[in-house]
Amino acid sequence: MKRKRQINIGEVNFHERLKYELSSYIEKTIQSDGSVTTKRVDNPYFLMNNNWNIKFLKSIPQFRKMADNYKGKRRNVHFRINSPTVNLEIKYVWYQKLFKEQWALSSGFNQKAALLTKLSIFLNEKYPYLPSLFDLDMERAEREWLFWLEQHGIPTTKTSKTTMFDEYTHKSPAATYFRIIHSNFLVLADSRNEWEKDRWDVRILHSQYGIYYSKSLTAHFLDFTGIEPMKIRHSTKKYIKQRLMGRQDLSFATARVYSRTLTKFFSFIFSLEPTWNDLKGLKRSHMELYIQWFHEDTKNKKIENPERYISEGLKIISKFLGDIQKYEYDIAPTTNVRLLIFPGDKPKVKKKPYGQIDYIPDFVLEQLFAHLNELHKDIIPVVWVAFKTGLRISDVLELTTDCLVQLNGKYSIVTDIEKTFVQGHRIPIDEELAKILSVLISNSKENSTQDNNPEKYIFVRYQGIRKGKPYTQAWIRKHLNKTKIDIHPHLLRHTHATIYYQETKDIKQVQERLGHAQIQTTMNLYLHPSDEDIRKDWEKAQYAFKIDEKS
Repeated sequence: MKRKRQINIGEVNFHERLKYELSSYIEKTIQSDGSVTTKRVDNPYFLMNNNWNIKFLKSIPQFRKMADNYKGKRRNVHFRINSPTVNLEIKYVWYQKLFKEQWALSSGFNQKAALLTKLSIFLNEKYPYLPSLFDLDMERAEREWLFWLEQHGIPTTKTSKTTMFDEYTHKSPAATYFRIIHSNFLVLADSRNEWEKDRWDVRILHSQYGIYYSKSLTAHFLDFTGIEPMKIRHSTKKYIKQRLMGRQDLSFATARVYSRTLTKFFSFIFSLEPTWNDLKGLKRSHMELYIQWFHEDTKNKKIENPERYISEGLKIISKFLGDIQKYEYDIAPTTNVRLLIFPGDKPKVKKKPYGQIDYIPDFVLEQLFAHLNELHKDIIPVVWVAFKTGLRISDVLELTTDCLVQLNGKYSIVTDIEKTFVQGHRIPIDEELAKILSVLISNSKENSTQDNNPEKYIFVRYQGIRKGKPYTQAWIRKHLNKTKIDIHPHLLRHTHATIYYQETKDIKQVQERLGHAQIQTTMNLYLHPSDEDIRKDWEKAQYAFKIDEKS
């Protein structure tokens, strides 16, 4: 499907804008105190030259170290696409990726440069007069690209192996390259306000509107492109925006679940009623068909907890329909939501036996710490902090250099708990953990600048696409799995809380330590006797149940 141009109508000629941006660049210099100074350099090198040499990049301060460390034989990136405007567009993608430091020189001048040469040959053969990447039917073009690669003996699939999935087959870097360039161009070329777009980048929403997101997650986009018709898409975007701006009403992570759930719901309803452009005519009969399909789809996908999955999905749809009726959206059903979705439609979720909470058994915990030094060196302190504090892994990874506080000779961690909106949450810790944190803080201060770690994280990436961001939760899980012990990072929190309650028997202290907003949450999870306590109490009481054989 051809992508419509996503640029401002009132803009000066689009390609003139690209030329203007490529006619200069920003030099970034790190000062001795860690501060950053920037200077715009009016030099059209990247616009006028179709061969970019690594020697020139070495003259730009922020690339100097990468250029000095560059070991590759390829010294140039060649832009040789016959269509001048498409050549300009692809140069613009490279320029942006390099100066945003999302592509390293080592990959940009090696694999990516080699693939660009192949893509240039393909475009010159198949699309010599293409006015713009905007004008591509990308679905068709990608099929042609894959066929062209196979014709030239270039692999389009690759087999990989991980500790989680063993061997699996996926597209090769060559196969995905064209799509990556095209999608990056569409994002970079779209200069509209983020709310106007059909894919919202939470990093932009955070910088412009303060919308919170977990920096240790890699899912940054909220995608509405699958919602049709357009009237429904616009209303859904309006609804999600309204709730996100409420801050405490809807998190970005939950908004992503809403988007996926509503997209599937709309797709089903409008397959039944293809002439509709709103939900005014929605009846109970439509919902009955949808609920039946939802159950079938869930079963086919082999969802781990199908009852919860279906119940949560229907809860989202019910909330959405109820809210758009309440706020009088012009797409809202005329039939009241209470007559569309009944309480009995939501399956009863199977609950765990009272008192059963997932935590790491003692023997597994012993195995974990016995093999701890086999983990990546950067993972070890993360495990210790999570285990000894009970912090969520997202909060552990976002600890900063001012998190360690000493008062009257005793140490505490002080941090904000984003999920429950707790500021200045204080957790007492022992000296052993304080020493670990002290080393981490010292290392962070020594290696950090305003450029590579502006937020002053202690578990941080200093370079690459995640420069200035904490380690990802996925990276932590991946390395924990290498121990061959099935441990999810969140289990460290449950284990900490379980041990803490067993030792103190003070549920209020557990609540405060975990940062739960409601004590009922803490009570439901941890206010129960341990298996050991149950066994001891039984042994005390069992004599009362003995049968006197003489009687």
